Amino acid sequence: MLWSVVVLDLVEKLKSLEEVYRDDVATKILEKIEKLKKDNSKSSAWELELVQDIYKHTDLIDISEIKSLEYLQQQRHLSAHPVLEGLTRLYVPNKDTTRALIRNALEIIFLKPPVYTDKILEKILNDLSENQELFSSLEELQEYVEHKYLSRLSPKTKLKLFEIFWKFVLKLDNEDTNANRKVNLRFLIILALDNLTEVENIIKSKPESYSAIENEIKFTSPLIVFLARVPSIYPLLAPDLHIILNKAIEKRKVWQIGAYFNKDNLVEHYDHIDKFIDEEMNVEKIGYNIWNRLNTVSTSKEMQDRLHRAICKYYYKSQNFDSADHACSNVIKFMNNFSIETFKYLLENAENNDQTYGRNQAGADYKIIKDKILEKDSSFDFTPYPHFISTVDE
Repeated sequence: MLWSVVVLDLVEKLKSLEEVYRDDVATKILEKIEKLKKDNSKSSAWELELVQDIYKHTDLIDISEIKSLEYLQQQRHLSAHPVLEGLTRLYVPNKDTTRALIRNALEIIFLKPPVYTDKILEKILNDLSENQELFSSLEELQEYVEHKYLSRLSPKTKLKLFEIFWKFVLKLDNEDTNANRKVNLRFLIILALDNLTEVENIIKSKPESYSAIENEIKFTSPLIVFLARVPSIYPLLAPDLHIILNKAIEKRKVWQIGAYFNKDNLVEHYDHIDKFIDEEMNVEKIGYNIWNRLNTVSTSKEMQDRLHRAICKYYYKSQNFDSADHACSNVIKFMNNFSIETFKYLLENAENNDQTYGRNQAGADYKIIKDKILEKDSSFDFTPYPHFISTVDE
């Protein structure tokens, strides 16, 4: 009975792949099995053929699991036919064997969703390319691919996909890879985070291969974005690639702020940000996503305070109205977690730069900031900040 239920479940999984995902390999296996059954309706040989084809052409069964299923089929064969032990007893597996067979069937077949076949790469590439505009963030894409693909793939296949997408994103230069580099990068990040330990191990085993990346912005830029999401990979890469990346980071303010992975710790990175903002003209806009990535990794109160002060400093050091507008929008997005001391730091320093309080948007922005401060401290004293007061009152 158990063997028959396993076979039925496998057939249903193939039908799901065929009907829902139009999987050609699943269709071919089902057609082959139907022909075998039609050619010899009294034979059950097609059942083992089904299991072996699924092992060969899909990721549902690995080599150890097919051995377990073949053993289950042998036990079924012995139990279903009158084989005498000695003179009088039919063969019956003992309780321990029976429990083990049931447990294996649950783990190998019943608890697994349908999984994709060896054409999965083509399916994913086409899907990502055709639908990339639907996903405005990595998180939205992650939810989509987790449900549609990752939950149905074996760890071995996901690791293979990581290796392939690493090449697509960071090594190949052609019309297709250039057009889809952004969405493929997001999928690469998702694959790495999904199976990080195995990804780290495979990079450790071949550091020179994974570090063989050309010094071109089309490759260094996505690698920097990747490492900001998966920082544990950075120390596994070759020292010569570290040099290339650090030189690339120096050329862009956004990376100077966001690339924390090449520092020993976050304290060192926030020290670097403070010095960098003091020394550089603040005209390049630092987007919310950059600050939010730092917010995600700054888990302690000390690092949260450092982050909030950096956001404030990038605002009050603004060199023109446009950059000040953009920088203040980030202040407002993060200020819900500001301490009163951070608000004092913000107001005190913004008083010294007319590019902050002299812009058209300042009145509306400062009204929002004032309301938030009063929400936290209804007795807050604004008198030391006359430009702030006059801007709110305009």
